[in-house]
Amino acid sequence: MPRQRESSPEEAVPTLAPRPPIPTADRAATADAQLGPATCSRCDRRDRRVKRAVDISGALAGLIAGAPLLVLAAIAIQAEDGGPVLFRQERIGERGRPFTILKFRTMVADAENKGPGLVTYRGDPRITRVGRLLRATSLDELPQLLNILRGEMSLVGPRPTVRSQVERYTSSQLRRLSVPPGLAGWAQVNGRNSVPWSRRIELDVWYVDHRSIRLDLLIILRTIRTLVLGSGTYGAGGRNEDLDSAGVAHSAATSHDTESPTTSPRSLLVRPASYGPPVGG
Repeated sequence: MPRQRESSPEEAVPTLAPRPPIPTADRAATADAQLGPATCSRCDRRDRRVKRAVDISGALAGLIAGAPLLVLAAIAIQAEDGGPVLFRQERIGERGRPFTILKFRTMVADAENKGPGLVTYRGDPRITRVGRLLRATSLDELPQLLNILRGEMSLVGPRPTVRSQVERYTSSQLRRLSVPPGLAGWAQVNGRNSVPWSRRIELDVWYVDHRSIRLDLLIILRTIRTLVLGSGTYGAGGRNEDLDSAGVAHSAATSHDTESPTTSPRSLLVRPASYGPPVGG
C-alpha cells in the first residue's frame, strides 16, 4: 500500500512504553464526528460491520498471498545488518487510542538518534539498501496487515501518525481520529507526501465525512495505480518534513473551531475518563 511518509514521519521515534489515549472529544461530540452529514447511526453501525468483515478477509488474503514476499523481506533485512526485522512505533489510532504499528525496518538501528530526526529525505544514509527497495515498492507496510487483524487499523482510512503531531492538531483536525486508521487513505491517493501535511489532514477529514464502502473501493483501486506509478514517495525538494507548523497554524486561523486563539491543541484533548468503548471494529 502507498506510503504515508504520507504520510507519517519515518522510523525516527523509538518504541515507547504504553501511554494514555489522546481523546478527540467527549463521547457525544465524537459520535457526531463519526457520522457524516447524510448518514444515520444505524447505517454507520451496519457499514462498520461490513467494513470490518472486509478488513479481516482482505488482511488474511494479503498475508496468505504475500507470505513468500514477507519471508524474503525478513531474510534480506536480517542478512544486511543483523538488526531486527520489524520496526515498532507508537501511533495514535481511532479516538486517540495509542497502538504499536508494525513495519519492516528500512532504516539503520537507532535511526532516531542519527541524522535529522523525524525528517527523512531522498538519499538519506540512514535508509538501508534493502530498505530503499522496500520503500520504493511499499512492501515495508505489509506487516500492518497484522494490525488490521488485531482491530487497530483498517484497509482504508487516514494513515496513523505519531503522538507529537496529534498534540498539535486543532479541534477540527482531531476529527481525523474519528475512524480507524488505514493502510491506504484518501490523502495517499491524492498526492501522498507531495501534498503538505495540513492539506493531507483536510483530505482525511473529508474522508471521515464522506466515507462509504464505495469510496473505500475507489481508494483501493487508485492505490494500485499509485503503487504502479510510484509517485509521491517524497515531498518538495525530496524531503518528508515533520508536521508543517505553518500550514497547521493557517488551518487553525481559518477554521470554524470554537476555541479561542490562545487555546493550544493539547488543551483540546479530553481526559481518558470521558471515553466509552470503541465503536465497531
